[in-house]
Amino acid sequence: MSENKTTLENTLSSKFDESSIESSIKIYQCIITRISGLSFSETLNALDEFNVTKFRVYTTSKLNEKTIDNYYNNKSNPKKNYVVQICLGLHFPYIISKIIIENAGYALSNSIRDVYYSTALQRAQFYEFDIDFENDIISKLNQNINNKKERIPKFKNYFEIIESKTKKTKERRHE
Repeated sequence: MSENKTTLENTLSSKFDESSIESSIKIYQCIITRISGLSFSETLNALDEFNVTKFRVYTTSKLNEKTIDNYYNNKSNPKKNYVVQICLGLHFPYIISKIIIENAGYALSNSIRDVYYSTALQRAQFYEFDIDFENDIISKLNQNINNKKERIPKFKNYFEIIESKTKKTKERRHE
């Protein structure tokens, strides 16, 4: 398994060139084989075998550490947008992200929200995930959606939420 960890780490952190494409495909095939048909919790734990650790999921998804812990320990079921946010942060190929979403009990449909998710997931495998950029796109898409239930929820940035709360607390103390 340590060979898988090293190779996946190199694959995720490097740009593709001719020499790395074949090894990347083999690693992605291993991941697909390993996670297919698992629950979401089992999927997250299985990804650890490929050096996708809990810490990495937490830091790249920008979700609360306790929330991620609950998903790993099967204490709560994630909302679809949180599963997508985790996949976006990991920059996996679209096919792997789609399996992870299915393992969480969801499917991507032709709704505006899911088409956006599909598009973002396909972009994320080639570009850095920028939560602010994605939230700007969501805001623009939501302007054209009259039915509030169909609107796309913005991605949460736990780090910004904590920073904002800390700032407000400091301001209150100085008043």
